[in-house]
Amino acid sequence: MESWQVDLTCAARDAKIPFASVELVSNEAHARVAIALLRAFGSDPAGYLFAEPRTPDRPADQNARPTDLLIVRPELGAFLVEVKGWVIGEITQVEAGTIFRNVRGYVEARDPWKQAQDAAGQLQKATQRVVARRRLPRSDIPFFDWVVAFPNISRMHWSEKGWNGTLNGCEVLFSEDLIDSQALRERLVAYIRSKIAHKIPFSVDQLNHVRAALGSSVILTQRMRKASSTPQEKLGWKIEALENKDKRLSGEQRDLIEAEFDGRPQLIRGVAGSGKSIVLVKNLANMLDRKLNLKQLSLDLQAPPRRFAIVCFNRSLVPFLKRRFEESFRELTYRDPPDCMDINYVNGLQFALSNHPKNPRKGPLTYLLHSNNRDPAHAADFAEKYSEQLDRLKKTDEEAFSQLQYDAIYVDEGQDLFEQEYLFLMRLLRTDEETGAKNIVIFYDDAQNLYGRPRPNWSRLGIQVAGGRTYVMKTCFRNTKQIIEFAFNVLLGIQADTRVMTKGFADVTYLKEYRLVEELPDRWQVNFAERSDGDFPDVALFETREEERRWVVGKVCHLINQESVRPEDILVVFESDHEFAGLADDICSRSVAVRKVIKPYGRSDNREKDSYIFEEGALTMGTVNSVKGYDCPVVFLVGSDSFPANAKEGRVAFYVAATRAKLHLFVTGLRVPGSLAEEAESVSKLLASPVRKQSGVATNISKEIEVTPKITAPASVEVRLFRRGDVVRHPSYGIGPVLEDAIPKPLPSQGMVDQSVRVQFEQGMKTVVAGLAGIELIQARERSEDM
Repeated sequence: MESWQVDLTCAARDAKIPFASVELVSNEAHARVAIALLRAFGSDPAGYLFAEPRTPDRPADQNARPTDLLIVRPELGAFLVEVKGWVIGEITQVEAGTIFRNVRGYVEARDPWKQAQDAAGQLQKATQRVVARRRLPRSDIPFFDWVVAFPNISRMHWSEKGWNGTLNGCEVLFSEDLIDSQALRERLVAYIRSKIAHKIPFSVDQLNHVRAALGSSVILTQRMRKASSTPQEKLGWKIEALENKDKRLSGEQRDLIEAEFDGRPQLIRGVAGSGKSIVLVKNLANMLDRKLNLKQLSLDLQAPPRRFAIVCFNRSLVPFLKRRFEESFRELTYRDPPDCMDINYVNGLQFALSNHPKNPRKGPLTYLLHSNNRDPAHAADFAEKYSEQLDRLKKTDEEAFSQLQYDAIYVDEGQDLFEQEYLFLMRLLRTDEETGAKNIVIFYDDAQNLYGRPRPNWSRLGIQVAGGRTYVMKTCFRNTKQIIEFAFNVLLGIQADTRVMTKGFADVTYLKEYRLVEELPDRWQVNFAERSDGDFPDVALFETREEERRWVVGKVCHLINQESVRPEDILVVFESDHEFAGLADDICSRSVAVRKVIKPYGRSDNREKDSYIFEEGALTMGTVNSVKGYDCPVVFLVGSDSFPANAKEGRVAFYVAATRAKLHLFVTGLRVPGSLAEEAESVSKLLASPVRKQSGVATNISKEIEVTPKITAPASVEVRLFRRGDVVRHPSYGIGPVLEDAIPKPLPSQGMVDQSVRVQFEQGMKTVVAGLAGIELIQARERSEDM
């Protein structure tokens, strides 16, 4: 590794501002300017730095030549730096912004300011499109400007040539300007202030518009929102802050997204709100891109066309998965997903394979009419009958059967499927020629087993997920600790009159093993929630359903009319709408802000089942089944006494409904002895009782525990968690600095907990599992906090 590469790596490591594309810095001149910017602005994490940024909204060959560096900061806006590693001796003339150089006997004319201007103009237009798509005012677009840096030319030598009057000195950085980081910062800030002092500083939202225009894969796509002037003391403002926050993927999520599951089965289990669906669509987008590239390079013209699918059980979840997958694929490839990608629910997939008159594909299987039979086994029987048809088709017309098969199937909410439905999907999968296995990737959560399906025996189904083919996502990013802990304790029935048999559903044994939950004398403490800045759920019980309905209508309208909460940020969930049929009309009559009410449940011909369930100006109401997989800032769980307290499915349904709430949860119901409504009230009081406020944050004082899992690794490996700045050795990659603090990584198949560590080796950045890879600590970085 060259010395400038080491210096750049250390500068990027020590800076708080993100510099994700450090590996694109390809020469020393480029690196010197990047280091200067990191040192000048790196003490504050606001903003980000990119090398050679490109926008994904046009094909690569239509992109302007990217500028060398882009720094986006509150005090700068979007600031581009074009770096030229020229030396003074090769410049022969400067004329009207054009620099003439003698290069190997030829005179070459370049205007680096025009290059920077073209790149800035393209990025600014892409940002304008983002702002327009989000229906925000043009004033939300930050300022764009640029300079040219000559790190190999001093101001003194430039002056000796008599060229001081040829360029605007404010638009040039010479080698002296890169030495003093404080002076560089002050110079660039003063340069921008001289142009647009009244607009500085730019907001985080404005900076994130630029990041969205660049197609960042570490920002989770969110619903586009109009600008709002909501006062900060309102709940609506808190929701705006939450929704507009730069939502970055965790290290755990990034590792799973980048993992290659090609040709083999994989089981991804995860707690509620851990981002399973995001990981699913992004991992599949990566895999689809790899497979299509391999197909294009293949010389085998007779190979069958590749096909891929995402399958879930709930019909209303399909629009959500389609939207997220399309966003992820465009973000990755800058183009629309190909026709070889299907996203469907199980019954919809069966319909698509059939010869039903309304099916435009006219599949080869006989359509089987679903009855209104509510017996859960009916779905299993249905899957068996379609499997039998597939077996017959394979015997009679193998070519037609092959055309139906997929190269990979990703299953979301896998706990909703019967074994027979998995066998149906396995028939639709081709056997991978290299691995001899079938590529089914299943995302599964025991605690959200809404339909009470038995946990599948994977090996009996031919799905071999032992030996490192299982991973668990352990952090909840959606819900606050207050909400998830409340829901979890109701699920396990800590206040129930009789013994509750839901520990298997919640997979408590595994959660306890890795200290994600802890059983206290009177409750379960949840340690897997990332956020703890919320309020405990509000539980309100009533004597009659009419009183409950009036309270819900009043509270919803109060939030919209007085607390400035958008209608689309409110979700009303119930077990059945039987006693809440008039709720929507009552709300609409009292709040003109509610343009419509979306109801993605009920009859099979309800087209709202096939659309994304949130819409600007619309309130959404749904059954637990219809909203599963979605989330919302404010959730009203109404009629909670209707959830069967003596059935596993009732408690799971309550848990699923409650964990839709990202910020605030209201639970209502009738005061019925022994009901989940009364249990919810008791749990809420219990959890809130031992809480004190410290600096505005709720802190549980009943018992404090260390939640970092114990790391166990081979005896030759340092067992403490590696930290940013440590220098380590890898048996194959050599020596390099650790770029981020390591993350504990459970390895159930190995019976140990290891650590995932990101290291900048000479041949590039690698993320490795330290213990299994044999990472050794060479030098621990000294830090003031370690003293």
